[in-house]
Amino acid sequence: MRKIILFLFFILIGVGNVWAAEKTYSINSVNIGATVNSDGSMNVIESREYDFTGSYTFAYLYINRTGERGEKYNLSDFKICDEKWCYLKLKEVGNADTIKPINNFYVVEEPNRYYIKWFYQANNITKDFKLTYKVDNAVTLHKDIAEIY
Repeated sequence: MRKIILFLFFILIGVGNVWAAEKTYSINSVNIGATVNSDGSMNVIESREYDFTGSYTFAYLYINRTGERGEKYNLSDFKICDEKWCYLKLKEVGNADTIKPINNFYVVEEPNRYYIKWFYQANNITKDFKLTYKVDNAVTLHKDIAEIY
């Protein structure tokens, strides 16, 4: 009886390891571009290529609001797209984390960072995501110079 229990234990451990190995992802590339506007704002485009093994339904990203200066950055005009769709921004988080509405995203403004989460369907595929947003107060204007951090 003891041999059977040990045998089943080792089989279950082996099966558990196979299950864990079936789901992985990597971010193959990240490209970030920025354009400074004459009003002191900055448009940002972040592109990421994800490689999924297994089934995935969401991703998230934090963007810090603080930098080298004392004033916090204000971000707006968030958009997220993949190869086929531009996602709908949810007005409220509500139960989005439970139902995971595909092709939707939300943004939570925290005291020192922004939390962006988007929902999709990916299974053993490579997907490209493009996040765009505006930094409203990217440039600090002085009488004689303008600086960006």
